[in-house]
Amino acid sequence: MSDIQDLDAIVVAYQASRLEEDGKRVAECFKTLANTIFDTMKLPPTILGATTKEEAIRFVVFVAFSRLHLYDPEKGKAFNYFTTVMLNYWRKEHKRWRKREKLEGMYGKYI
Repeated sequence: MSDIQDLDAIVVAYQASRLEEDGKRVAECFKTLANTIFDTMKLPPTILGATTKEEAIRFVVFVAFSRLHLYDPEKGKAFNYFTTVMLNYWRKEHKRWRKREKLEGMYGKYI
C-alpha cells in the first residue's frame, strides 16, 4: 500500500525514464488501485468482456497506461487522476453492457 501513497513519484519517475523497472512499479500500483475499485464497486467481470476478475483488471490497467502520457503532476495527484480514469472507463463499459443486456432481453427471442 505504500506504493500507492508514492504513486505520484512512481508515475513521474516512469514518465521521465521509461525504464522497465519503473513501468513494473506503475503496473503494480495500477493493479492494486483497480483491484480496490473492482471490489468496492462489486462489478461483474463480464462488463469488460472478461471472463475473470483478473482479466478485467488487466483491461483497466491497460487503459490507465494508455492515459499515462496525459497525466500532469502540476494539475493534481496521480491517485485521483488514475482513479478517475479507471472509474470512467468502467462506467462507460458498464453502460454499454447494460444496454446490450437490455437489447438481448427485448430482441433475443427473435434470434
